Amino acid sequence: MHRHGNIHVIIACLRETGAVIGSCMVVIVPNFTYGQPCAMIENMVIAAAHQNHGIGTAIMDYAFVFAQQQGCYKAQLVSGAEEQQIRFYRKVGMDDSHCRGFKKWFIDP
Repeated sequence: MHRHGNIHVIIACLRETGAVIGSCMVVIVPNFTYGQPCAMIENMVIAAAHQNHGIGTAIMDYAFVFAQQQGCYKAQLVSGAEEQQIRFYRKVGMDDSHCRGFKKWFIDP
């Protein structure tokens, strides 16, 4: 894991070559409402050739443990709307039944 301030980057690499095959960012955000920080997860990416091999699940599990160690009361993210993405996040224990994500773009997506 690499750290820059409150931004923590989890990187998965191949043992044989050291090539990066996955990553995600975990940002620890103070929260005055609950008195505990929350973890914002961004840029969860697994190289196409390495998807469906448990790497994404391992990265998310690591992110969740890390967030709990930082005293976070929750982890949250905004996902794309593709069914494969939604299934993945539900599979790793994320719940989208009580929330909705919004974005305001400042560049053309």
